[in-house]
Amino acid sequence: MKLHGVESIPSSLVTCFVQDVEVCIVELAYEGFSFRVAEKLGEVKDISLHFLQFEQSSYHSLVLENFHIECEEHPFYILYTVMTNQLEYVTYAKESIQQYGQYISLKLSGDDGYLSEVMVGYPAEEDEKYYKTWEEQKKDWFGNLNATDMSANVKNQCELALSIDNPRRYKEYLSMEFYKFQQKYLKENHLADHPLFYKPANRLYIGNQFCHNLLPEEEQCIALMNKAREEGVEITLVFTYLRDELAEQTTDLLKCILRWCQLKQQAIEIVVNDWGMIQILWEIGEQKLWKYVQLNLGVLLNKRRKDPRYTYKRGLRENVDKLSKNNLDGAIYQNYLREKWHITRFEYEVCPLTKVYENTENEVASFQVAGNHNSLHFPFYQTNTSQYCTLYAKCATGDRGNQKLVRNCPRYCEEEVFLYPKHLHMVGRYNSLFGYDETLLKEPEKLSQYLEQKIDRIVLTLL
Repeated sequence: MKLHGVESIPSSLVTCFVQDVEVCIVELAYEGFSFRVAEKLGEVKDISLHFLQFEQSSYHSLVLENFHIECEEHPFYILYTVMTNQLEYVTYAKESIQQYGQYISLKLSGDDGYLSEVMVGYPAEEDEKYYKTWEEQKKDWFGNLNATDMSANVKNQCELALSIDNPRRYKEYLSMEFYKFQQKYLKENHLADHPLFYKPANRLYIGNQFCHNLLPEEEQCIALMNKAREEGVEITLVFTYLRDELAEQTTDLLKCILRWCQLKQQAIEIVVNDWGMIQILWEIGEQKLWKYVQLNLGVLLNKRRKDPRYTYKRGLRENVDKLSKNNLDGAIYQNYLREKWHITRFEYEVCPLTKVYENTENEVASFQVAGNHNSLHFPFYQTNTSQYCTLYAKCATGDRGNQKLVRNCPRYCEEEVFLYPKHLHMVGRYNSLFGYDETLLKEPEKLSQYLEQKIDRIVLTLL
């Protein structure tokens, strides 16, 4: 039987199940469809199809009741063709083919912005508006917050930490006392008079969760720890993913850190973002480890869906609860982390979905937290990270798609960033893409809502 339909239609538009097993539709037509499988099927009695209803952000399911099926054998697969005149099938098949045709037409007639504008109402015209520089962008974001104050009681319930995540910040901190460093840190980012920072931070996060080329070297790491200890500042060391060729070097650094802790009788925290590193810590630390080291689960292991462009997705409001959850919500997993690996603190980032909760009573509660000790990093949240740095590719070759593993990194990121349209509140920094959420900076009184969710520490991370 010969169909006169559309080939290779995306499975997200139409899916098919035969005998409760999903199969791949290779052609969809008004009069039927074809699918292929690796091995010949027995008698086919049950066929169901699921058609995307774009406007409703859902699928319509139907069971074929009247159909005729033929089989055609090929060298590497079996092709089945299903013919039906069932009215419900014809109606939804026409709709799916028309939707796909519209999508192809839009892709050919304009750019991605135009496609998104027509399909989901994305403001494509706003994509033409950029900041001229990263400094101008920061000034606009942080310099006009008009932040409201909050009660001292709320401030005192929450620990404040600063994050230093690149070599320039390491050198700056080593060159001045902590209080002066904090003032410089805030002033450079137009936050010196912000009510959240009325008192000095009492903890320093040292290291980068996203790029291995921005971690401090061993000598510098020890110098930073010595200085923080002398100034009475609590220490949290931050590590990122662990590359195989860096395993030995990282092991030596961790051994050095543990020796320092034992020598100084100093307890610290270590943020881990790779299971291999957790295993290394266990192997070198044994039982001595837990006297001096508390492990925190980092952002890369506490994964969740985050992107400022999510607000333009259809059906987001109806399904935002699915975005607010991840595997860390499970009690079994939490207990496993605590009992097996002694991980007792979890690192979170500000919620990027507050717009979804506009005009609701609980704007900030679009993610759940686990356990009793949780840190919240703000005002940026990471959406994408690549070990094959796009910023390096752009600076070195002129093509951000020409990505390679960076060795002997020249640290272009100290001077360069990727700027995005103003309305997206995004920036490409280091080897990552970050979104900006102003909620806590603009309305710091909402800190009390985070406290109710068992957030007991906020970490200021200014890229």
